[in-house]
Amino acid sequence: MSSTPPPAAAALLPGDLSLLLHHLDSAPPQSQAAAEEAMRHPQLCVALLRAAPLQGDEADLRAALARRLQDAGADVLRAWQLLSVDSPTLSQACQRQALMTAECARHLAIESAYPRPDDAFLCGLLRELGHSGSSTLRDGAMNAAGLARACGAAQPLIDALELEAALDEHISNAHPLTALLWSAVRLGASAEAAEDPRLGALTALPAGTLLALRTDVAFLAGNLPTAPAEAPPASVQMPAALQYAALRGLLRGALGDCNGAAALRRLRYGSALVFGLPAPLLLTTGTDGHLLPPALDDHPASRWITELGLRGDDERSIIALAARSGTATRMRIGDEAPRCPQDWQLARWLQAPGIACLPLPRLGSGPCVAVLPQYGDSALPTPGVQAAFAAFAAQALSVLEQETSRRAALEAVRNELESSQRARARALIHEASNPLTVIRSYLGLVEQRNAADTALLAELAIIGDELDRVAELVQRFASPPGTGGEHGETCDPGAILDELDRLCASALFGCRDIRFDVRKPATLPRLAMPGGVLRQILLNLYRNAAEALPPGGRFAVAAAGPLLVDGRQCLELRLVDNGPGLPPARIDDLFGKHPSDKGRAHAGIGLSIVGELLAQWHATLVCRSQPTLGTSYQILIPLENTPKSATLR
Repeated sequence: MSSTPPPAAAALLPGDLSLLLHHLDSAPPQSQAAAEEAMRHPQLCVALLRAAPLQGDEADLRAALARRLQDAGADVLRAWQLLSVDSPTLSQACQRQALMTAECARHLAIESAYPRPDDAFLCGLLRELGHSGSSTLRDGAMNAAGLARACGAAQPLIDALELEAALDEHISNAHPLTALLWSAVRLGASAEAAEDPRLGALTALPAGTLLALRTDVAFLAGNLPTAPAEAPPASVQMPAALQYAALRGLLRGALGDCNGAAALRRLRYGSALVFGLPAPLLLTTGTDGHLLPPALDDHPASRWITELGLRGDDERSIIALAARSGTATRMRIGDEAPRCPQDWQLARWLQAPGIACLPLPRLGSGPCVAVLPQYGDSALPTPGVQAAFAAFAAQALSVLEQETSRRAALEAVRNELESSQRARARALIHEASNPLTVIRSYLGLVEQRNAADTALLAELAIIGDELDRVAELVQRFASPPGTGGEHGETCDPGAILDELDRLCASALFGCRDIRFDVRKPATLPRLAMPGGVLRQILLNLYRNAAEALPPGGRFAVAAAGPLLVDGRQCLELRLVDNGPGLPPARIDDLFGKHPSDKGRAHAGIGLSIVGELLAQWHATLVCRSQPTLGTSYQILIPLENTPKSATLR
């Protein structure tokens, strides 16, 4: 039972992995160094890629192996070694030749400026492993191409392996990888091939360069990590019962420090490397009696299975039978009508002509089962392998269930905290609404008593708008994050500058004998920022300037634009004063929260709020400040309907 394995002469089993395991056991794991070592183990390199085939964006073979080694973990590799003690493996000569051909292909690719030397390396590796034990060149080529497909190799690489037996003229006219492989095979087999004119013609390299290249590669291949030359005597080999007990202990340790996602990945690698099985689909019995995948399972068919409605007591289903009886079952899809439509559909979703079902130890509310795609007429695993695999899969399932419970508990705590916070916010709103209502009422009385004073009424209207804004801000405390927002996503900056001019010219600056100037064009483009946000930003900066400037100081505001900033049109606002300048600590951390030296009424968070609001609306602030010369702020705010990803042309 395995996932369409390509024919090969021997099992893909490891040699000596001690240095590689040392890298993985380091704290933190040295995955790149382990990957470098894995590339010296032809069988391990290919086995990892068969367990998790290459994806389209994985061009760097070393990085791809590092990810797979990190996901598999040292204990899974130890378990692999443990089961390989009594298994046939490729000869050291074959492994050395595979590395020789692979390195020749890589170095030829580098010398000829082929852009993907890792493809050439993998091509050479797969060629030798596929040809091992093959009776004819054609059979070896098909075996190697099958290995390449199982590893997720690119199509030109597969073609190069299949075309090795083609005519010379076909090889020279095919994709460059074909000629690289053909040349690497011959150069790796014999140093005399460096003098072959066909090799020189295909590689465009002189014989001297080819010979030097082969000499270097021979040195690399001569350092191939090897297993002991002879197997230990049968009398000291580990008994099967002890071997499987050790195996279960290693696999239990492999999942000991995993979260749900890592447990699923490690289960996939353990299934493929240790047991030679495809990744299983895990099903548990829900509280309603249905067989369901774990909530955190990322299998593509998980959602469909949830909708399938397969019950654990279904008498027609071999999946349910394996879960209930504790006995392994299997089924092949035939032309006749299926006995159980759910089993038939699940096999199709796994893209297999059949399924095998292995019972797992009970967890939680009922029986569990692992469903595996089955190809060909392979027999079920032996009882010892079944028991070890079931324990491994059950522990992975337990990790998933524990993480699901942990997430549910955290979500419950989060919901409780949010509910408590909203309740406190409502009480605060109730208390804060009373003084706001009183102030609003007094404003109404002042408006009535001064109905003829239009200038005063305009200023009172601004104060009333700000009181409404305060009330709105207070109301937001009772809403979950993200549910509230400013009214309107854009604003007219000219109108807001005029409004703040009327409000602040005398009340904030004139009373302190500070000269206040606002200069702007008659019309300004609308900004991609709510008016309330711009008003709050400017009021914070106005207030900071008024409190910092001495009598006789000057504070000027100017608007200009639009400007192009990183390809996006922005309005420029400049605020300049001639005060004492910012303290050095404030300049070093402009938007940080600093204790204020202005008294109890100041929290020291004005600029911090300005920074947060600017970042929220994708605006930018540039500050320049010098002692005794003053401070200037340049604010760049995106205009309305300007794409965030606009490019400068």
